[in-house]
Amino acid sequence: MNILDLFLEFRWHDLIDILVVTYLVSWLYAWVKGTRAFRILLGLALLGLIYFWAQFLGLFLTGRVFEWLGQASLILVIVIFAGEIRQVLERLNPLKILSHNGQRGTDYINQAVSAAEYLARNRIGALMVFERSDRLRELVRPGIRLEGEIQLEILISLFQKESPTHDGAAWIREGKILEVSVFLPISQVDLPLKYGSRHRAAVGITELSDALVLVVSEERGEVSLAEEGQIRRIDDYNELCAELKKKLHQPALLSNPSWTSLFVKDWRVKLLVLMMVTSIWFALAGQQRSEENIPAPVSYVNLPQGFRLASTPLPEVTVRVAGARRLLASVHKEKNLKLRVDLSRVIEGGNQVPLRTEQVLAPPGLEVLQVQPETLQVRLERIRPPL
Repeated sequence: MNILDLFLEFRWHDLIDILVVTYLVSWLYAWVKGTRAFRILLGLALLGLIYFWAQFLGLFLTGRVFEWLGQASLILVIVIFAGEIRQVLERLNPLKILSHNGQRGTDYINQAVSAAEYLARNRIGALMVFERSDRLRELVRPGIRLEGEIQLEILISLFQKESPTHDGAAWIREGKILEVSVFLPISQVDLPLKYGSRHRAAVGITELSDALVLVVSEERGEVSLAEEGQIRRIDDYNELCAELKKKLHQPALLSNPSWTSLFVKDWRVKLLVLMMVTSIWFALAGQQRSEENIPAPVSYVNLPQGFRLASTPLPEVTVRVAGARRLLASVHKEKNLKLRVDLSRVIEGGNQVPLRTEQVLAPPGLEVLQVQPETLQVRLERIRPPL
């Protein structure tokens, strides 16, 4: 059976099946995009897609090779990228998904920007790291635990030149200062010579995570924002406040989704996911076990010599069969399911012939479960010679 035959057997709940999985995969993509874990998941998805199609097309050796590659890659991913996998699982926490982050106060952002403005005006260097979805624990060198509220005066005191926490960064998570005097990984990319180690550290952490970093230059008295491995100078503090509030307070994924967010946003990615899920569905649907009632014509054989059927023969029966969906679709198309009724042992007059599953002629791989009706009324009469 080819794909067209399977498509002709496409049912409305198959469409729902594909759309639900497409939505879930797109949802997962929205949460993990930009992380190293996402790139690993993308590679595994490609291996899986090739494997499924190799199975569907009967490419035995190719299928086995990609099966081995997938198993080996999965073990390596679990061992090497355990931290990233834990981040993904944390981001899929149902409580976090259902919560609305935008309802959390944003005054701490005003306090942080005001502190950055003051520090820049007084030429005091500072680093403020705002953690977002990616956890930073395994990316930074731990500092001093604080877990305090973000206030202008606290931030100013932390970065005073005489303070022992001056050279490190303030690690901010969910509106609170988690740790201070934290040291960040240094970026190895070529940056302008005016940027020192503080700016390279800001760029370095954003290369490895989705964090946002505010940097205050001690030499030039200016504020910069680092994101996704890029850094830019900030001239308007009001715009900086608005940008930080927008990026640090994304609404929850399940909070009042609109038709635009469901279908239009990232439509190219969603279209690609739909194509991939549909391909996998067609590769797997043919192997899916299913049960169906299929009409089967009745064939009467071995009628005793000198007799004939006095009653109108039953033309077809209903046979309940089970097997791969691809095989069931082939039976529908080729109509190669038949019931064979042996009349060699019937006698003259009325007969009640039992119908058993063994009498059904079915393609290999198809299991016959039941025949309806279970008995057949047959009446024979002797053929009288013409006078």
